[in-house]
Amino acid sequence: MPTHPIASYTKSTRLFILYQCLPRSEADAMSLTELMVGYGDDSNNFANERKNLENDLIGLNQIFNDIFL
Repeated sequence: MPTHPIASYTKSTRLFILYQCLPRSEADAMSLTELMVGYGDDSNNFANERKNLENDLIGLNQIFNDIFL
């Protein structure tokens, strides 16, 4: 896990870190709330960080769809 909130990095770095943080099995599944804990920590900017997390997850999905489909 990075030393700073994931939201503080550039988009390409965020995607890489986020991918590393995602669970690898159903037993280790996490909620979006749990992901958000490590993603951002600025309560004044929570809505923006949540939207960035959503966009980053969509971006990862698109990347993997392009690779594997």
